[in-house]
Amino acid sequence: MEPFDLRKCHQLKTALGEQHDPLIIDQIAIDSRRISSKNALFVALQGFHFDGHDFIKQAYRAGARTCIVKHDINLDHMPSAIKFIKVLDPLKALQHIAATYRQEMPAKVIAITGSYGKTMLKDLLHHLFSSSYCTYTSPESFNSQLGVALSLLQIRKEHNIAIIEAG
Repeated sequence: MEPFDLRKCHQLKTALGEQHDPLIIDQIAIDSRRISSKNALFVALQGFHFDGHDFIKQAYRAGARTCIVKHDINLDHMPSAIKFIKVLDPLKALQHIAATYRQEMPAKVIAITGSYGKTMLKDLLHHLFSSSYCTYTSPESFNSQLGVALSLLQIRKEHNIAIIEAG
């Protein structure tokens, strides 16, 4: 991910508050074990079998200094050095960030949808375009609401074409 100022995401304006300093991030993680930057943003997602809020301290120890959390989460006993962005729906916040980030990237986006053959077509187009263009493709079958957002966040300024699979 290219360094990105979260303040550019207007949908987070209320959650970010009145602070006017840039809030630069260069990695967004939903898994505390995959954080590799001191400018990482950890998004605490809730699933059927896990709650990302339970991993905030691990995310901090791995380097995250900003976390997106549900607005009603209890933040007692959390490291004071973390900036918390409280929102109603962390997944929607992640999607808004991805959409804002995507608008800043110059790549043309090809979105592949449908019931069958998305991954195969994505791989074929990558093979065809990559000999002439700097091409990015979404990894594996990242075609869910979460996967598309994470894929968009991997587009870099040098990419001419981004091929994104969407289920």
